[in-house]
Amino acid sequence: MIKSNIYLFYGEDSAAIRAKLKQWTDKLSKQTDLLLDSIDLDASEVTFDQIQNAVSLVPLFSGKRLVVVRNVFSAPKNVAEKMTAYLPSVPESTVLVLVEEGKIDPKDALLNQLKNNYKVDYFAPVSLASINKSATLIIQKSDIKINFAAKNLLLNRIGLDSFRLANELEKLRLYANSKEITTEMVETLVPETLESRIFQLSDAIMGNQVKTACSLMLNELRFGADPLKILGLLISLVRKQLIVSDNAPGKMSDAQISVKMNIKPFVIQKMKATAQKTGQVKLINYYTRLCLADINLKLGLEAEPVMLNLCRI
Repeated sequence: MIKSNIYLFYGEDSAAIRAKLKQWTDKLSKQTDLLLDSIDLDASEVTFDQIQNAVSLVPLFSGKRLVVVRNVFSAPKNVAEKMTAYLPSVPESTVLVLVEEGKIDPKDALLNQLKNNYKVDYFAPVSLASINKSATLIIQKSDIKINFAAKNLLLNRIGLDSFRLANELEKLRLYANSKEITTEMVETLVPETLESRIFQLSDAIMGNQVKTACSLMLNELRFGADPLKILGLLISLVRKQLIVSDNAPGKMSDAQISVKMNIKPFVIQKMKATAQKTGQVKLINYYTRLCLADINLKLGLEAEPVMLNLCRI
């Protein structure tokens, strides 16, 4: 018999996992007051005894106690082994949710015990092809009218966030009120992600538009963007530009690169043009500077000067 108070959310679609967890906990909170009877733990930062104590506590303010435990599978091996043995002892008054963002070995003992006896949701990795297919299915099912340009703009703005896709399409459908969704509607209602704004920042840097690049960078920092996340996205983008520029003629087609790197073909063409204009030597030097900036931030240097120094290639 499947127990209804133990859950596992896992897989490579981190955005969908987080959205599902929030949606699920919000729904549960409406049924019982969990505000004072919930705790969120990271198994890589606490001992198993601390996890067990949190799970075993009797709820004081409501009929249920919610315990979210992250990274059990990626924590030291003995944590997963102890959890496997402990699961049958979890009290009915506790709702235990295990969350693992990433792959889990299919042969893992804890995973198989959870699959056989408890509720498990797997969130498969999202690709450009799958997000486009999901959009088409939602559009057809909900009888949404949207033109080709508007759909492409929407997909560019949401990235690979499958959960956000459904929400944004529903928002656009209600706004359009049976009319066709246009690019103007998407521009008005769907905010760009940091990932898409990084393309604009990168374009300004690679185009040697120092004032524009500095302005874009300051906007991100002053509106609360994490400097390390900005750096990570820039590093990833420049690395991809280097890979694309290093592709020998005839070695791989744009379509093959698109599938291999999970990048849209028109983005690859844009990367090629940028790399050709900038030059591979400059790209390599800039990539090195990005990596050094990452080290400097982690050493505690002030973020703003470090990041502004990156606005000139």
